[in-house]
Amino acid sequence: MEIFLARQPIFNRDKHVIAYELLSRKSNENFYSGTDSDAATSDVIFNSLLTIGLKNITDGKRAYINFNSNFIINRIAMILPKKMVGIEILEDVKITEDIVNKVKEIKSYGYMVALDDFVYSDKYEKIIPYVDIFKIDFMNTTKEYRETIANYAKNLKIKLLAEKVEDRNDFDEAYNLGYDYFQGYFFSKPVLLKSKDIPIHKSSNLRLLREIHEENLKLEDIVNIVKNDVSISYKLMKLINSSYFNFRNKIFSVEQSIALLGLEESRKWLTLLLLRNIPGVENDELLTNSLVRAKFLEGLSSKFGMDESKDELFIMGLFSNIEAFFNMPMEILLEDMPVTDEVKKALSFNNSKYTDIYKLVLYYEKGDWDNFVYISAKNKIQSEEVSCIYLEAVKWTNYVNKVY
Repeated sequence: MEIFLARQPIFNRDKHVIAYELLSRKSNENFYSGTDSDAATSDVIFNSLLTIGLKNITDGKRAYINFNSNFIINRIAMILPKKMVGIEILEDVKITEDIVNKVKEIKSYGYMVALDDFVYSDKYEKIIPYVDIFKIDFMNTTKEYRETIANYAKNLKIKLLAEKVEDRNDFDEAYNLGYDYFQGYFFSKPVLLKSKDIPIHKSSNLRLLREIHEENLKLEDIVNIVKNDVSISYKLMKLINSSYFNFRNKIFSVEQSIALLGLEESRKWLTLLLLRNIPGVENDELLTNSLVRAKFLEGLSSKFGMDESKDELFIMGLFSNIEAFFNMPMEILLEDMPVTDEVKKALSFNNSKYTDIYKLVLYYEKGDWDNFVYISAKNKIQSEEVSCIYLEAVKWTNYVNKVY
């Protein structure tokens, strides 16, 4: 299923894009036709973070997302990266004591806060100290008001954004009044973005995959991740008590399981569990192929003088079919995945220190013997050794598949 999202650029006084507002869309028609602000914001957050990827949408610039009362009160902002997201409070939000306290908390965590379609009234007095930007609608305000609010904001040291700037006259007026930012059809209409949707069960697994491959992950972090997912906890406990590990005593806790496996082994097995947890008729064969590649690459690591990289090569093998698991381009999936640039480049068929070893595996799978012999000779590897390592990888995979 296709998903839709629009972005509209926000410009500074030099007409350089400094941010984007993200807007919900339901189809190829580039306007919002719904009435449910909860659903609209949910779509924007879900699609920008998990499906398309914020970096792909904004190229590292800040993304402003509309928040209604429910999203403010439920502290949804806290799940968003504060350096990449700004919170835009909709004009119909009722400014209660609870809202003020929540906005104060959001601001204390370092988020940028904007008031959308801001028209001054006394109700805003308590919330204004926590606001960075007033957005002023140039289509629905008078010239006198726009000038008055410019002086008011200047005294408070709050930035002003002129929105719905439709023509040169609007821009010149806002510019001469000292407005800091500009948004509207004079610069650019919202640009429609499309991508393939990831069903909710898949997006959850993708999020967990990202978490367990964070660079500074500790054992206790893995424990918390696993314990927060009943399905993964159950499958890990089943695995750790299987004949594959053959521990003398039964293991009764996630903490003990993770401690016995250690950091890198935990990453490997949890990656495998998460990929296996994605439903789909084709996934058994995909997973088997990924497992064989992972073990094959791990086994070849010593032949390429890469013993220290064997764990990374194993993970690379597991990720080698990730676009088929999630039905999305490899580049987009790897963009926010915390694996090394060398892995990303190799899997995207760009030049990497892992290029030769990965190509060797692919040539062997395809029976492309001319290229296989070329890579083998180039790296001084005997073909017979590769065959033995491949057979061991197949045996290992068959055994693992039987275990769980």
